[in-house]
Parts: sequence; C-alpha cells; structure tokens
Amino acid sequence: MTVSYRKRTTLWLSIVLLAAGMNAAQAAPSIDPTTGMAPLNTPSPIPPSTVVASQLATGKILWDTSHGIYLSYAPSGVFSGLKTLLENQGFTMTQSATGVTNLNLGAYDILVICAPSAWNSAYSSQEVAAIQSFVNAGGGLLILGDNPDTHTANLNPVAQAFGVTTGATYVSNLDLVINNFATQPIFNNIGSIYMRAAGSLTVAAPSVGGAWAPTGETMVSTATQKVVALGDVNTFDNTYMANDDNQDFALNVFSWLGQTTSLHVSGTVKKVRGKTVTCKNLTTSKSVTIDMTGNPSNWDCEAAGLHFSHHDKVRMIVDGLAK
Repeated sequence: MTVSYRKRTTLWLSIVLLAAGMNAAQAAPSIDPTTGMAPLNTPSPIPPSTVVASQLATGKILWDTSHGIYLSYAPSGVFSGLKTLLENQGFTMTQSATGVTNLNLGAYDILVICAPSAWNSAYSSQEVAAIQSFVNAGGGLLILGDNPDTHTANLNPVAQAFGVTTGATYVSNLDLVINNFATQPIFNNIGSIYMRAAGSLTVAAPSVGGAWAPTGETMVSTATQKVVALGDVNTFDNTYMANDDNQDFALNVFSWLGQTTSLHVSGTVKKVRGKTVTCKNLTTSKSVTIDMTGNPSNWDCEAAGLHFSHHDKVRMIVDGLAK
C-alpha cells in the first residue's frame, strides 16, 4: 500500500510540473501528505445540517496548536468551516499555542489535538498527565490522526494513554467511504463518512473500535471516558466536510464529547411562599426562571434547561414572600 500511495503522488507531481511549464531547476510544489495532493485551503460551503440544534450538547472547545501547525491546519485555517458550524450551534472554540500545561484545562469542556496541528514535536509526559486528568474530571478529548506520513507519532503519547495508536498503517483507497459503524451515539443518523488518504488506528482498552474501512481497518474509536479518535483529519476540513455525512458526524462527535455529568446546580429554601427562582449562568449570560407553584422547597437549574460548565459563575435569585 505504501508503494502504491507514493507512486500516485509522484505521478500527480509530474503532471503539475508539466502543466505549469516549470523546469527542473525550479522547486516542486508542496504535496500535502494528509491528502496526497497540493494544499487546498479554499473553504467549502456548509450545507444545512439534519441534526436538530436543540438536541446538541454545547460547550467550550480548546484546539491545541502548541506543537506547531503544518500549512494552515488549524481553526484559523482549513478548519474554519468546522469552527463556524460549531459556533452556530452554541459552542465556542479557542485556538491556543500556550500549551496544555500552561493554562487551565478545566475551563474547557473539549480538547482537540490534531496531527497537522502538532507537526513539530511530540506531547510530553507532563502534557499527557494533564490531559489524562482533564479527561478523568469529565472533559472530552478528540484525537485527529491520519496516515503515517503526517507526524502522527507526535499524538501517540496522548492517544496511547487511552489505548489508541494513530497512523498505524496506510489505507489503500485514498478516497475512503465508511459505512460500517458500531452502535454508538456519534453514529446516530449517519449513513456514511468520507476520509481522504487516511491512516488506520490500533485500538485496545479502554477504547473500542467504532467504524471500519471496507478492508477491515479501524478508522474511528471511542472510549467511555469521552475520548474519540479518527484516522483522518480531512473529514472535518473545509474541502471535505461537505462530503457524505461528515458535517452531521462532526456535530454528533462534538455534542457527545461536550456532554457533562450533572454539576448539581440546585438549591433549597424554606419558609418562602409564592416563589419563583431565577437561575443565571453569568459566564454565558443565559438564564431560566423556575415557577415554584405548590411551594416545593427544592429546585435544579440544570433540570430546568440551563447548561453549566466547570468554573462557570452562577447566580440564583429567589423571589417570594416570607412565611
């Protein structure tokens, strides 16, 4: 498979050189190893989603670029369409080169690490420990791997902490359509997903396989700790996110990763009648008012529909008459 992949890349290069009228003394154009093609940074239009927005969990996403960006593989570049899609659904996405040990991961709900957003160096043992602590505290982790030519070894210290090795092998079909899925929430209402020049995953506990190529390689994995790994970065980039059900798959993945266990933002009051309780998330400026008709003494702001993340500021106001 490796020989076939590189032969195809070399043939394409020759055609480009001839078409451009370049001579042998000029530098060859770069080939993006994530696609086997010249870099394509033109955003694709985002079609309407079939996922109902009210069913989506939302949250704060941190996209780590502290290990170096290849070309423009970041939310500010070829993932700008993904960023827009998610922010239109209520997520927020922050791109940061600060480093996961130099900021408060607990302020975020989802962490994304990506092979071409970690091009220059591998994650350290200290960073792996920080990411494990983040996941163990309820955070979601998305690992975007790819084929072995895309520096996936830089991700593997983190991925292997959750039983996954990215970039295990090339997958022979450069244009890969996947429709063999496990029964998992991230594949709800997904008929097929598209990957370009992808690489397989090897998967062991605590992760399990979730999607397989027609030739049997594992291409997506999940772990109950809210960890998802993909064998392709292009699935969510501007060029290919409109293919197949990639857009809805992205929404499913981030919604599942953004789900939080209840923080039990609730309260109790006695000897007050005819009351209402207003819960406000001061961080997001969202609020909900709870009618306490019947004079119950307890309320739950989350059960009433208000979303909270760790470290959000909260205000609860009780309005009623003292008995």
